[in-house]
Amino acid sequence: MSLLSSRVIFPRESRDFVGKRYISIGLRTLHLMGIAGFAGFFLFALPIEIWRPFAILAVSSGIALIGVEIFSDGIWLLQLRGLAVILKLLILAMCFIDLSETFTTLLSMKCLKESMKRTIPL
Repeated sequence: MSLLSSRVIFPRESRDFVGKRYISIGLRTLHLMGIAGFAGFFLFALPIEIWRPFAILAVSSGIALIGVEIFSDGIWLLQLRGLAVILKLLILAMCFIDLSETFTTLLSMKCLKESMKRTIPL
């Protein structure tokens, strides 16, 4: 029996649990703290000893946030917010692959421009 048909990932009704909102807020706060520290890698070329703990915090809290959303309802993976997270992870991964920095920046700006077109009526 596959995961899709067994309703493990895609339940008939969204799952909820006590404290979900507070857990999400706490994880989001940790995630933002990690991202702020990890930004030093991109912005200031800091040594790895300084930004590594922040990167670990950002990745682990991000995985936990994704886990909470998928546990609640796997449809999140198919919704725009889930796809946006996947796109952000792909862009971040491209930063660590040996590609031209210019290509990554241009692709990031193109994605940002396209998302703004769809959300801000002109």
